[in-house]
Parts: sequence; C-alpha cells; structure tokens
Amino acid sequence: MLEESDDGIIRYLSVTNLGKIGFLASRLGIATVLTIPLKMMAPVLFHITGLQMSDAFFRSIVGAVQGCAVALMIVVLSSNNVEGTATGKLTSLLTIGLEVP
Repeated sequence: MLEESDDGIIRYLSVTNLGKIGFLASRLGIATVLTIPLKMMAPVLFHITGLQMSDAFFRSIVGAVQGCAVALMIVVLSSNNVEGTATGKLTSLLTIGLEVP
C-alpha cells in the first residue's frame, strides 16, 4: 500500500469504481479472511500443540485482527517505503512477545 501511495496510484483509485474503501478491502480484507482458516488449521494439521479447536479459532481471530491493525499502523505512520520498512520492523519487535505464552 505504501508503494501505491508513493506512486500516486491511490489518488487515481478514488475516481474508479473500486474507490479507496474497495482498495483497502481488497488489500487487507482478503488477507485477513484467508488468515483465519489457515492459522486455525496449522496447529491442528501439524500437531504443533494440543490446542482445542475453540482456542485455535480464538487465536486465529486475534492474529488476523492484529495483522490488520499492524498493517494499518504502518501505512498511517509512514510517508514512504523507507519509513514503512523501519516502522514494520519496529512493530514486529514490539509485538513479538504477544505469541509467547
């Protein structure tokens, strides 16, 4: 999304049928919707942990929302690709402890 904003493509998307909301939905919504079942299946399929299905579902929802929030935070706090890379690394360092029980 930062590359499109650097190139000025987002301004042109506002006049198309897709619009800015459709662009955000296609970039974040599809990834979030695909993350939930994949993250739910991974521990069960590979027998990584003894998680119940309800726990895996809850963790997949939280992970998808967290990923969406981090992506939006990177876009809001960064004005170009270089700042986006630095902000992404910083948010990764801040959120790495959330997965450790």
